[in-house]
Amino acid sequence: LYLQKISTDNERWSVPLPPRAKSNKTPISTTTIPDNYKVPSFGVDIDEYLESAALKASLPCRLITLTHRDLDGNGYTILIEDLEEMNEGSSGALLKLEWAEIN
Repeated sequence: LYLQKISTDNERWSVPLPPRAKSNKTPISTTTIPDNYKVPSFGVDIDEYLESAALKASLPCRLITLTHRDLDGNGYTILIEDLEEMNEGSSGALLKLEWAEIN
């Protein structure tokens, strides 16, 4: 049921990446890329962006790997509390399983 609830939220299944930094060395054709071509970086803020954007996408992975020993043995209780939160319709709220991921 938990997985079914989070399955409708696209943010939990994909992490859109920001555009790469502008470069005047972008190859004209993607079929003939020179051996010495270096892909432009995403920029200096990419780590901060991924830290916040990838959190929601990590929830399905965390859920699938959760065992009864995780979270000090409180995994089941946390799942029930999160389901109650989702049933109340609090979209965008940080779920307890997500909070446990970052703390």
